[in-house]
Amino acid sequence: AFDRFWASNVQINMHMNGDAAVEQALRTIEGAIAKYGMRDHRPVFIHATYMRPDQIERMKKVGAIPTFLSAGIVTAGDGVVRMWGAERAGKSAAANTVEKQGYPWTLSHDAPVTPSPSVLALVDAAVNRRTASGNIIGPDERVTPYAALGAVTRSAAFQIKEEKTKGTLEAGKLADLVILDRNPLKVDPATIKTITVMQTLKEGVTVYEAKP
Repeated sequence: AFDRFWASNVQINMHMNGDAAVEQALRTIEGAIAKYGMRDHRPVFIHATYMRPDQIERMKKVGAIPTFLSAGIVTAGDGVVRMWGAERAGKSAAANTVEKQGYPWTLSHDAPVTPSPSVLALVDAAVNRRTASGNIIGPDERVTPYAALGAVTRSAAFQIKEEKTKGTLEAGKLADLVILDRNPLKVDPATIKTITVMQTLKEGVTVYEAKP
């Protein structure tokens, strides 16, 4: 697949959960770079649930971008602690570690596998990392609301190579945006998921408006 697509404009998205799958992806990408040269490919590591520190360093070098299933912390976090132990579970979906590297990362909801496609729920989960039972998994991997919002806007556009037309509020870009009833940067972080979308605009046209 990499022989076929690395030198093309087709972006490669890879689904992975454990560090063995991450290793397979990294070795393949590193091999493609050695063979065809470095390209602005931005291969996507879907979920990247557990990555070792050395793998995060290598991911940055090859230009790969992880998209973390933060909602899984809420729905499956307690089970992951039982299976993996608290230490390894605490390093899963290592958004803050990647954030400190100064490299783009995003959040994805995996719908319809997960029950809701809510983007604010993803932000809430990445900020709080609280499971269904109320436990906090990996407090050191919690990110700020600002970082989480950047992951679903600016970095999300960059990940799919559309940063020139969307992802930030700038003149000349598509007016794809939502209007919220509260400011995610100012509310209690534990309440971000309860924020309501009042209006959704697609290319400047209102496509959704909450009823009074």
